[in-house]
Amino acid sequence: MLTESVTDVDLVAAVRAAFVRLGGPGPGLPLNGEDAVRWIGALLDGGYEERAVAELRGLLRRPEPPAGIDELAARIQDDGRRRVLAHAVLDSAYVSGPYGSRWSWPYRGVAATAVRLADGDRGLEDAALCKVLESAPAEEREAPYRVGVVVAALAEAHRDEPAYLDHLAGLLTGADRRHLAFAAALLGPLGLDETRRLCGTVPDEAGEALAAAFAEAGRFAEAIDLAGTLGADTRQRTLLSLASPDLPPARAKALVAAYRKCPRASRRREDQVFYRSRWIRLLLALDRVDDALAALAGLPDCRYAGYGPAPLTLDILRRFADRPAEATPARLRALLDVLAGDHVIPQELESVVIEVVRLVNRLGDATVRAELAATDVPWMADRLRRIAGRVADVALAWARVDNGDHAAADPLFTLVADDNRHHHLMRILLTMAPEARLASRDPELFTRLLTPAFSIVVRFPLGGFGADEVKLMSGVLPGAPHGYPRWSGIQVSAFAADTGDRRLLAVAVASAPDLEALQQVSRDVAVVLARAGEQAGAVEVAELCGLSSEVR
Repeated sequence: MLTESVTDVDLVAAVRAAFVRLGGPGPGLPLNGEDAVRWIGALLDGGYEERAVAELRGLLRRPEPPAGIDELAARIQDDGRRRVLAHAVLDSAYVSGPYGSRWSWPYRGVAATAVRLADGDRGLEDAALCKVLESAPAEEREAPYRVGVVVAALAEAHRDEPAYLDHLAGLLTGADRRHLAFAAALLGPLGLDETRRLCGTVPDEAGEALAAAFAEAGRFAEAIDLAGTLGADTRQRTLLSLASPDLPPARAKALVAAYRKCPRASRRREDQVFYRSRWIRLLLALDRVDDALAALAGLPDCRYAGYGPAPLTLDILRRFADRPAEATPARLRALLDVLAGDHVIPQELESVVIEVVRLVNRLGDATVRAELAATDVPWMADRLRRIAGRVADVALAWARVDNGDHAAADPLFTLVADDNRHHHLMRILLTMAPEARLASRDPELFTRLLTPAFSIVVRFPLGGFGADEVKLMSGVLPGAPHGYPRWSGIQVSAFAADTGDRRLLAVAVASAPDLEALQQVSRDVAVVLARAGEQAGAVEVAELCGLSSEVR
């Protein structure tokens, strides 16, 4: 990755000239939340806290504030600005709702941001809780989440003040009393009996955090007892969260026994696999690796990401990469046998094959590596031929590149450069190209590979590109034919902003084929200027490209 900034490029002048060329600025490109959060983060990086707060206040006017608000708010240092922002949160129309994905976990609420900004101000804290209580009727399905996330934030803010629990209980009356169970930071030292006395039945939504608080307070048995009162899915997740390799043997034994007694959520295949997958992860968390591998051998496939045998196999290999002593030949062979079994569907195998082959090649001894090349990869290649072309061959070539044979993938680079219908392979090979040093060894071949990728808009990670790749990329980009949003310059400008390469960013600005594309790459320019402490230029560009949402 590039780290050297090129500072002799006048990006503001380049943006102005490009807008003149395209007759802009014109109608604003709709501002997405990710761009807005990135811009505000760049302002904070550059030390422009006052402007960042103004932009955050503007962001709170959006119908659904994006993920990242809480992280940005936490970076505000000035007490007065924190209070201003807290009041803006409380005044926003969406104060009681979630932000980011509605299905995100854990649930994230804007009102909880106000709590963290209040810095112990009881008036602001109580106002945040009252706002969310008013807008979340007890019978509403999402009420435990809406209220609970605020209660959890309040308890965390006062975790060293046991008497605060009485104040909190005074605000949560009637049917709302059950939400007190979310005050895990305060309830943990009190234990299960006192929690039940104060809260009644603990909602499933509060169970996992509360069990963790009991365990942290030395009440491990009560954490297990609490888990036993929760619904099947939550119970499994809660017990899994309690597992760690440093548990005393008696506690580990109790945890295993409790999990064995867990019901499945239903008889559906997916729920059966969820149970078994979490069981395997629990065994791994307790360092019972061979038991986990034995259980993995019989795990059926699953249509839900992360639960089937293929992703679990990859997760175990990643664990071995951090603990190479665990990666014995027998264990690696067992994992490869899992992937060769009937329980792994081709779609799941395709999603893990490259990383699996590279990790086994890195971790295995000479015998394992020889078997991998002679037997396992050819079998995988045959299994994947219909859905993923030569991806298994690419995996083995990449493993050889890892070993120092930089030319190992050259036949594949040539194949895809000559026949650019292989979009999937093109994406993978371009990601591998910097490690294979293709741009420095064979610039012509790298250019032949990159040019069609930009022309057909193949998206691939640019993070590994260095000076040799960037030099060739700068020559290819102006010929990329598409307009916004398919134009490849969008990913190039984002990469240039992340690496601070102003010269490449200027190429993207000058190459923008239409006004929308220019507005998008100009947002990357504004980010770079803000991070560098060039506020005047950053703000001018941000206003030209519709990035600013400042409240004046």
